[in-house]
Amino acid sequence: MGGAKGRSALGRAVGRIGAAAAASERPVGAERSPSSFEQVTRRGLEDLTRQVERLELKINGVFLAMIAAMLAELYRAVVR
Repeated sequence: MGGAKGRSALGRAVGRIGAAAAASERPVGAERSPSSFEQVTRRGLEDLTRQVERLELKINGVFLAMIAAMLAELYRAVVR
């Protein structure tokens, strides 16, 4: 899930906020190295994005397990 297509809506929103903040702080046409604050903030934002993506994977796994359990119970009820 590295690309923007694989991200959730929340992950994309967090990424857009980070990109907008980075773009608004840089002067137009000037290349400069990011400040320490910007590096730490960007790292924190990337970590948060990864945590959100992992949490969504876990939630999707729980939903799939719940659906599978419901289908198994439904099958048992129909077969008996």
